[in-house]
Order: sequence, then structure tokens, then C-alpha cells
Amino acid sequence: MVAAHAGEPSDHPQAPLAVADDDISVVVQGPLLADQPEGIARCLQSIRDVLPAAEIIVSTWTGEPTGSLSGDCRIVTSADPGCFWETPERPYNLNRLQTSTLAGLRRATRPYCLKFRADCALLDRRFMTIAQARPHSLLSRPVNLTNLYVRNPERFPFLFYVSDTVQFGATADLLDFWTGEPFTAHEVLLDPQHNAGLLSNVRLFPEQALTLRWLARHGIRPDFPRATSLSLGLLRTWAEVLIGNFALHDWQASGIRFPARFIDDPTTLHTLLTSDRFADLTRRTFSYPRALIAKYLEPTYLVHGRLGPLVSALQVRHPALYRNLRRAWVGYQKTRT
Repeated sequence: MVAAHAGEPSDHPQAPLAVADDDISVVVQGPLLADQPEGIARCLQSIRDVLPAAEIIVSTWTGEPTGSLSGDCRIVTSADPGCFWETPERPYNLNRLQTSTLAGLRRATRPYCLKFRADCALLDRRFMTIAQARPHSLLSRPVNLTNLYVRNPERFPFLFYVSDTVQFGATADLLDFWTGEPFTAHEVLLDPQHNAGLLSNVRLFPEQALTLRWLARHGIRPDFPRATSLSLGLLRTWAEVLIGNFALHDWQASGIRFPARFIDDPTTLHTLLTSDRFADLTRRTFSYPRALIAKYLEPTYLVHGRLGPLVSALQVRHPALYRNLRRAWVGYQKTRT
């Protein structure tokens, strides 16, 4: 049990407090990947090994193969809400993400919750800690995130992007973040007629849409018309949101094993906000000039940010050419990091 009372900020910083297993619900959401090595069987075994007394909830879709799951799991199934399409090759799965996560959180009975994915595995319990409450926070306690993929705007300016991969915090706080009706295409996508060829129709990425709606419910409505919007005011607001409401953990030191595809591109990992830089935000906020340079001059932002849909189409239509180009790109980036 956590010793301190949530919602009582302290002027004296304290180390995060460990949370006991029997105070934790684990919500594993999304597709089960039952036939894959990085799937639900490995995931559940890792949870049982690391958090043997935790409540386990598997929240997935009607029709997913749940027959092999043992009786220590509570199984929640939802109708698949479907997806939108960024381009003909790239689905936009925000409503699937929100539906399965929210259905699982609503069944959680413990005061703290780990939001997890079936393709991840727990290695140890260091992520299951709670920091002291922070002044002016929207949450009772900071929610733990890993930095996959919270970007450092000075290297890759994507703002209001709260990582959804794994989260740990008070169950009530996670419910506050995830609650809402399904999104409409109009809220998150542009009119396809505004974009030509293979350009993305995304107005907001799923993580941004969730974050901005949560902030709006609390009266914070930044002028953020596009996923790539950038201004000095937006940069400062994003830094304040991060500092006030979240605790950022480097993925390498989180005690979580992520799918190989999440961590195999050094060009992406180089852009992540590190826990050290996050901790330094109270003293030195994000640099607007550096963010502008990254947005308009950095090749990593050009390839991943602006040309992402084109790269996705190339991967589907010309896989051999994509593999050769990607190998060359990764090799080039390794010489720079």
C-alpha cells in the first residue's frame, strides 16, 4: 500500500513509492497476438511472475481467441469499432485503442492500474511506483509513462503526445485520461481533398487527440490545428502539462520488454525525450529556436514526420526497395549518433 495520501503536494521532493501487487490492476488491451512469440501468452506469464497478486484484465475484441486464457484473468470483449484510414496503406486505430483500454479500465477494482499491451512483457516491478502529488496538477498523482514515443521537441517537434504504450497510475486518473465517446473522422482527419497523392490526412495523431481532449475537459484548449503545429506558447504549455501530470521513464530502464519493432530504429530513438531532460524542464524549458531548426532542417523530421505516409506506401508496394532504402538510412543515422 502507498504510504502517502494522493492529492497532497509536498514542498519536499520524495522518492517515488512502490505500490503493492494487491493494489494493482493490470489491463492488457488490444489484439491478443495469440499465435506470436511476442503475444498474450508471454505477456500474461510475465505479469504473473512479476506481480503475482495483481488483478489481470484482458480487454480485447469479440472473436479474438480467448479460450486458452486461464481462469486468473478477467476477460472483457468489445465490438470492434473499426478504424479510419490515413492513406490506403495506413489505418488509424484511435477508436480501437480507446475502446479496448476504456472497457478494461472500467472493470478494474484496484486503486492503481497498469495499462499494458499484449506484445509487451514485464521484466521487473520498477515501473510500478507512484510519485508525490504535484501542485496545479490535473491528476491526483503523476502517471508513469515510458518515453516510447514522447519526443524531445528540440529534436522532433511533436507536441501534446502522451505515450499510450504503457501507463501506470491511479485507476481514477487513467479513467479520467481515457474517458470519452468514440472520435469522429472529422475530429482527427483532414478532408482528403485538401491533400494530394500519398500525403497523410492526419490532423491529429491518436495520442495527440486523446491528450488534447483530456486537457479540454479540464479547461485547457491550446490552439493546435495540426499534428505538426509549433509556436513558443504551445511549446511552453506542453512542457507545463508534462511536468505537472506525468513521470517519464527511459524505456531502457523501465523494466519492460517492448516489441523489437518499437526499438530497432536508432533514428527514432535519438529523438525521444529522456528522463534526464524531462527532469531538467523545471529549470530549463524547451528551446523554441532549436525546435524550429529540428522542424525545418533536420532530416529525421523530414523522413519520419513529413514523408511518413510515402514511406508506408513504399513499404507495402515495393518491399524490397523499402528494405534497401531503410538499411541505408539506418546505417547513415548510426554514423550521426
